[in-house]
Amino acid sequence: MNTHNTKPYIGPPIPMSPDPQAHANEIDQPHRLGKILRMPKVRVKTGLSRATIYAEMAKGNFPRKIQLFKRSVGWLESEIEDWIAIRVRRRE
Repeated sequence: MNTHNTKPYIGPPIPMSPDPQAHANEIDQPHRLGKILRMPKVRVKTGLSRATIYAEMAKGNFPRKIQLFKRSVGWLESEIEDWIAIRVRRRE
């Protein structure tokens, strides 16, 4: 007997901007979206510790996390790569 709920999860609705064009502009930017990296991959990619990532994020010096679920966060890979690129350019 299958006791699992087979209905797909449907999360809360995404709030719409009062300006329909503003919302259209948000969803027309797929090039900035992409993979979401979890903490272990962010640490490997940046070479930073968990504590340093959160400290720099609090100061506004590191990309902000995305809340995925109650106890789950991630970062956009494109933002992490941009953050790294900025540091490489500063070195030059």
